[in-house]
Amino acid sequence: MAVDRRLLRPYPAIGPSHPFAAELAHLRAQVAADPGLAGPTGAPVVIRRRLRGRPGPDGAWAIDRFCWSAQWWERGTPPRFRVRTLIYEPRRGEASAFEFPADPSLPAAAESSPLRDPAAQVLRYIPLTRITFRVGDRVAADVAWIATHAPRLDAALAGIRRGVEARLAGEGAERAFCHLDATRTT
Repeated sequence: MAVDRRLLRPYPAIGPSHPFAAELAHLRAQVAADPGLAGPTGAPVVIRRRLRGRPGPDGAWAIDRFCWSAQWWERGTPPRFRVRTLIYEPRRGEASAFEFPADPSLPAAAESSPLRDPAAQVLRYIPLTRITFRVGDRVAADVAWIATHAPRLDAALAGIRRGVEARLAGEGAERAFCHLDATRTT
């Protein structure tokens, strides 16, 4: 079943009076101008999209994350998983398009990863969040955001642990411990 091209207008319910309207108009134009963001004509395509807003220092709402991803299987032996994703996060600068397996939040999926193996079969890909794939009959990896950012998260949790310990020590209560197992991905 091919994608319904009428559904390719990102967030049609957001009209001209919405706080995101100006930013979204620019992103809609980028999606429309890039044929890869619609996937191939006549092929089954999955569109994953995400829009997140946040109030700024002045209280006005703005787009914090926009993600538009077209995913499909390219015919061949073996079939090849293809993805074209447009990502906009103000902290990263201008919107950028990525070809799978490139993903700015999942550096473990870089060009040198096992995902480049023709025998790798992607089971699930959620841009900026997670990739699950297998090689042969077993799940080879479930690369998740938490795994690629574990050192930063472990440092943050260590700071929380120190704060809790200090507070509890001042009150004479038991010590509290918090640990992130960096070997776990889910």
